[in-house]
Amino acid sequence: MKHYFSFDGRIGRMEYFLSCILSNAILVPLNIITRDNMTPLWTIIYLMACVLDCWFIWAQGAKRCHDMGQSGWFQLIPFYFLWMFIAKGEEHSNQYGEPASRNDE
Repeated sequence: MKHYFSFDGRIGRMEYFLSCILSNAILVPLNIITRDNMTPLWTIIYLMACVLDCWFIWAQGAKRCHDMGQSGWFQLIPFYFLWMFIAKGEEHSNQYGEPASRNDE
């Protein structure tokens, strides 16, 4: 996992899957803590974490789309993220760069 918050490059299915797991592993417990402790401090921490998480998961999604030869905007299509878990990436270089490591396919 390199350049977590960058929208450039390509990543494979496994890295995208692990990114989604990491995202949820951080936000779900934080959501539970914030829900039980509705103090202004926890609310601010939660909102900051949500902004960073959105940027992270959109960046990872864009790189996954790039691996499949698509624009990062494709991830905005409803349920396209399911296809991003299933579809193989292009095995050759494309306009987005060199292929992601194929050992995660």
